[in-house]
Amino acid sequence: MRRIGLLVILFVVLTACSAEAAPTPTATEMPTLTPTQTPVPLPTPLPSILELTRATDPSQQAYLSVVNAAFEVPIFDVYIERLAIATNLNFGQFTQPSGIVAGDYFLRVVPNGIRPDAGEVFYEAPIALKGGDSLLLIFTGTPGNMVMSYFAQPLDPLDANQSRVTMIHALPGGPEFTIQQSGVPLTASIPFGSAAYPVILAPDDITLEFQSGGATVFAYPMTLRERFSYVLVIAGDPNDLENLRIIEARSSVPGRANVRAVNASPSIGAVDIYLDSEALASGLDYTRASDTQQKAAQIYAVTVYPAGADRTTIEPLLNSQLVANNDDFVTLLLLGSSQQLQLLPYREDRSPTEPERARIAFVNTLEQVPSVRIETQMSVLTEVGQLGYAQLPRAVILPAGAYRFAWTQMENGAPTNAIEIANDVLLEPGRSYLYLMTGRLDDPPIILSDVVGIDQTTANLPDDELPTATPEIPTQVRFVNAINGGLPVDITVDGETFATALSYGSASPLAAINAGSHTVEVRLTGQTLVSIDTSFALSTPYTILAYGFGTDRVELFVVDDTDVIQGGNPPHARIINLTAFGELTLGLAYSAAETASGSTTIFSESPGSDIFRRSLAFGIDQARNVDDTPGRAYSNVALAPLGPHDVHVVDISLNMIAASYRQLDFQPGVHYDIIAYQHPDSLLVEGFALRYPGS
Repeated sequence: MRRIGLLVILFVVLTACSAEAAPTPTATEMPTLTPTQTPVPLPTPLPSILELTRATDPSQQAYLSVVNAAFEVPIFDVYIERLAIATNLNFGQFTQPSGIVAGDYFLRVVPNGIRPDAGEVFYEAPIALKGGDSLLLIFTGTPGNMVMSYFAQPLDPLDANQSRVTMIHALPGGPEFTIQQSGVPLTASIPFGSAAYPVILAPDDITLEFQSGGATVFAYPMTLRERFSYVLVIAGDPNDLENLRIIEARSSVPGRANVRAVNASPSIGAVDIYLDSEALASGLDYTRASDTQQKAAQIYAVTVYPAGADRTTIEPLLNSQLVANNDDFVTLLLLGSSQQLQLLPYREDRSPTEPERARIAFVNTLEQVPSVRIETQMSVLTEVGQLGYAQLPRAVILPAGAYRFAWTQMENGAPTNAIEIANDVLLEPGRSYLYLMTGRLDDPPIILSDVVGIDQTTANLPDDELPTATPEIPTQVRFVNAINGGLPVDITVDGETFATALSYGSASPLAAINAGSHTVEVRLTGQTLVSIDTSFALSTPYTILAYGFGTDRVELFVVDDTDVIQGGNPPHARIINLTAFGELTLGLAYSAAETASGSTTIFSESPGSDIFRRSLAFGIDQARNVDDTPGRAYSNVALAPLGPHDVHVVDISLNMIAASYRQLDFQPGVHYDIIAYQHPDSLLVEGFALRYPGS
């Protein structure tokens, strides 16, 4: 058996960072790429362990995707040691990223269905993965002379109204290509084994023209979606250019969020704050704000340390989590004493104000003052109401001008002591303010100010024609028990019971709750299984899922239900993937069913094979309108087919069914949450489909 060397193509990714996609694409030069031949690997002992897919240290997480551009090679599987990263891969197919811990491994490509330690091997080679790698492995050649090239995937965040397209030439012996759109060159000439620099384009239906020797060889129509990164791999038979194959590998990429921190804790001194392992603030003193940083929209572990501390030798003052959404402006408010330290994420409204108006939000930072009201020289700010300690700030719109703000402690609904008074506070039009109550009667108040601009569309409207405020909708929450093998549980919020004896696969009724910070607990026979502090935004519905295995591995996951559609509309569905992040990406597929179940909850069925997966049979249609959903995430809300249907969750990395939910009744106005999770010690996927709201 021949061992083929590893062809390494180094690909330097440069991406545009403009906030606005150009209406007309501009030409870009292609990087110079130098192939490097890897020495022939020595014989390798039989691998004996299943490699870990999720790194406990995020800096050691790597990802791999596979593209089959070898049109003469039969269907194959790809293994890293004993870990399958691609199965049943035919020519022209690709996989979504599979998570794996950084390290040195051995890769094997084998015929479909053959174990990696037995039988024929198409290709094998060592592969070294570093933390942060996200590589696209492209296979070309023939069964006796297979070649692997790899490229760094361009997965940097994209702004709104942006898509990214990258072209890779994987046609051995084929001519050089240039790519144009509407006569405008997008790339320089691309030889085999090379990639063009990524191009940023506006989401739209476009047609790309692949040219060689000054003539258009073929045209490729495609639909670009916002915040998707596309890699177009040119593949096929070099002797049949008219029938070339474009393998379109696409990945959803995050947008950007703006994050800053404010130290509003009077007793802990200066602090350093980290998002994952990157510094957000260094030496941040009391009442000071850090600079705003742009971050990828994702989930971050937030840690707080004393300023200058060696993080390898001491425990943090606080461990918390930040869910940074696309286009968020988040201020992380550090509140409380060293014994009761907490982090309050405030998502600011940075939209322009009306002419001669300013926006101001208020936050009570004093642990010893449980409730206050705020009044100006003219009246009590009833829009703010009674503001509790560590409650999410409430913003109001006020006419620009000079104000006197008085904060008064409230007890049993009656005012008692003056806590803070600020005179001659000037609010300017087109600005947004954040006022931190710190108990200063004589010193200047702590007020942060940011320019947001003025909405010119209302600049010339008289006051009686200005847009009116949207009526306030109550904040609502429901709870779902997704604890595999667990008993019915009780769920409390700030000690108040919201769900009693909630069984697996069921949901509590929607319940109104005050916006702000709350403590949610899951209890079994009076014992707390898990507890989290979370914040609820004003007028926003939420689903909180308790999930895990048994009673000793329970976690909570908060889902924003703003996009859930009910009423006289078509049916809708979304995936909620409770698997550990990086271990499993899921999609949806549908097939027609003869009858519909009248049950609110439909429990999943396993495919039943040795690997708990089965192929997508004829008649099963993948839902292309549902975003691929990684672990610890939920998809967009998408249209579902009308009438009785079986729903299948698809393991995107293998392009195979992982679980099925039978006889869902998709009627107008019905929304289903398709809840799924993979067992930590096997590939078994379980879950249930739950009609919203489920009670």
